[in-house]
Parts: sequence; C-alpha cells; structure tokens
Amino acid sequence: MDETKKGNEIDGNDANLVKNRSEILFVYDITNANPNGDPVMNRPRMDEDTEINLVSDTRLKRTVRDYLGMRLGEDKIFVKASDNENGKRKTKEQSLKEFLATQNDSGLTSKKSEQMLEHQYIDLRLFGATLPVPKSDGDKKKRSSGRSKAGDNKTDANVDGASATDVKEGTASEDLKTLKWIGPVQFRFGHSLHKVLPMVLKGTSVFPSKEGQEMGTFTEFNYVPYSLIAFSGIVNEENAKATGLTEGDVNWLDDALWNGTKGLITRSKYGQMPRFLMQVIYRDGMHFHIGDLDNAIGLLLPDGKVLDTADINGRLLRKVSEFMIDLTNVVKVLRLNSDRIKEIRIRSDSTATFAIRKEANVDKIGGTDLTNRFKQEIQEITITELSDLK
Repeated sequence: MDETKKGNEIDGNDANLVKNRSEILFVYDITNANPNGDPVMNRPRMDEDTEINLVSDTRLKRTVRDYLGMRLGEDKIFVKASDNENGKRKTKEQSLKEFLATQNDSGLTSKKSEQMLEHQYIDLRLFGATLPVPKSDGDKKKRSSGRSKAGDNKTDANVDGASATDVKEGTASEDLKTLKWIGPVQFRFGHSLHKVLPMVLKGTSVFPSKEGQEMGTFTEFNYVPYSLIAFSGIVNEENAKATGLTEGDVNWLDDALWNGTKGLITRSKYGQMPRFLMQVIYRDGMHFHIGDLDNAIGLLLPDGKVLDTADINGRLLRKVSEFMIDLTNVVKVLRLNSDRIKEIRIRSDSTATFAIRKEANVDKIGGTDLTNRFKQEIQEITITELSDLK
C-alpha cells in the first residue's frame, strides 16, 4: 500500500478527508461458537425459513470499536460500556455530559465542541451517532419551530423521548435536542453463504444456583458448528464530510475488521477467522457503487460442484478446507465496472482456497496468490494488498 495511505491519522485533518466512495466486502468464518446471540436466550440469529445464519451490523461495529479501543485507546471510542462512580453503567447522555464538561459547554452549543466531539472519537466519525443533548437558551426560544438545520447532514430535532418529530408541550424533554450524524460507514446484516444448523451444548456448573443446594446448576451453550459469513458495506463520501472521516480512519477500519474479528477471544466468539477482505474505491466524483457484492460470492465443493444457499449439504460444512470460495461473479462485476473503479484493495487468508470458474474449468487459487490473480484478471485497475497497521 502507498505509504501516504497507510498512516494512523486520527486528527480529522481536512486534507485527509475521505473524498471517494468505496465499498467493502468482508468474509469470515466461525467454528463451534456463536457469532451473534439474540438478547433473550443468546441463541445464534437465524432466518428460520432458509436456515441462513445472520449477524447484525451492530455486532460487527462492536468488533471494530473494541479493537480500535485496544489499539488507539479507550478514550478514542464514544460508544462503549463503562461505569460511573456509583458502579452503574453509564448512559449515552452521561458520557456526552462528561465530554461537554471538558469543553466548558453545557449543551453542545458551539461548533468547536461539535468538531472536538468528532476529533476525539473515531467511532463517531465512522458510524455516526444520535445524541440527545441539553438545549441552549436560544434553542429553547424556538420550541415551536420543530426542526432546525445544524450543518451538512446533521439535524437538530425536538425529542419527547419516543419520537424525534412529535413534540408534546410542557414536557421536560423539550429541554433536549437531538444531534444526529449519519455515519458514512454502513453495513447491512451479514449472512452465512450456506445453510447452518445451530446446536445446544448442555453442561453443568460447579456452583449451585441457590444457597443450601449441593448440586451445581445445568448450563446451556448455544453455538453453530460452522458458518462462513459475508458482510457488505459502504463508505459514503458525502457523509464523511459531516463527521470528518479521514483516509486514516478507513485504514483503521480495514485493520479492525481483519484483526478485530480474529482477536475476539471470549468463549462465544473464539474461533472466528477472517478469510477475505476487499475494498473497492471508486473514481473521483463518482457517486456510484456496485452493491450486493456479498451475494456475488459462491461456494464450490472440492470436486467443483456449486454449493448454493439452498443446498442442505451446507449444514455439514465444518472447516474452510472443505470448500472453495468462488469469486467468479465478483471478478465479473468488477470487470464490468472497471471504468468507474480507481483502486481495489485486497486481503486474503493463506489457508483458504479461492476459485474462478471459466466455462467448464475451475481455477483453484491459494490465498497467498489471490492479489496477483486479481491483477491478471482485471489489468485496467490498480490492485493493492491490505496489511496490518503498525
């Protein structure tokens, strides 16, 4: 990668602001663990009709935040779990109030405080936020106006606690306004590229559930034996202007997707491995992206047979060596749009096998050779390889 793109900028310098739209395709797998449990029973999220394993965009963003907090410092992350002096979990409002206190600003009334909020927190620059803040005296005199513009892609709205548009007269919430950044980086739900059969592992705990009992309690661990998951996302250059997103921030995002996913070592997440990451950067002034790249990926069995998402045999997959990641349609759609693409950045796992089909033949490509193969397949586009940030 060009050294000018590799830096660790987190200063929100206008010269480094993202100016080109880009698209992200990310593929990882998980073995004997739970990629995203539901809030009730912590069961893997599933589309029950199709048996496709689902992972929310919120889970992926949490992975990114946790990794960036570790690498850059927790003070660079706004949305995080932290406790107040009473040992209770801080609310978003409390975290904002603490920040404003450092700026001597009780209600985010100055443009400087707004810019400092963006400067301080990389996750706000990446993903945006909706923050309820105290109104200034000037704002309180304009309650009847409903909404007021607050800069590019930012809106101030009166809030009644349940709605951002319906305001009830005489409520304490009229002293609040909502500052909203539309995050330039957005992902849609991740999904497995094959059918998945979730399982439950029953066990026992050495500790009893109640005082006086001698036996330990029964436990359950919800997991999937194997799931290969694809995410697609976008970096919107217009919203990047509003949050101050820099090229350096996006470099950290790429690093966090790869190493943050692999670095989740809790019991429910240990076993995740990144397999393929691609960022497609479009040409200057090109307000366009291909979209749906996650659905362009396919799977092939070792004999070259296509394993589609409706194939019941997908539930039997247990490891990455049992299939090839088919990038035929990905390469095809990139080639068709080559006149709109400035650069493609790629990272692939050395233990995965990729494939490109040509008529009746299947070309098998090792992970270490994938970048060079992309250069051969799409010669009119600059292809570079993503690597760890130091």
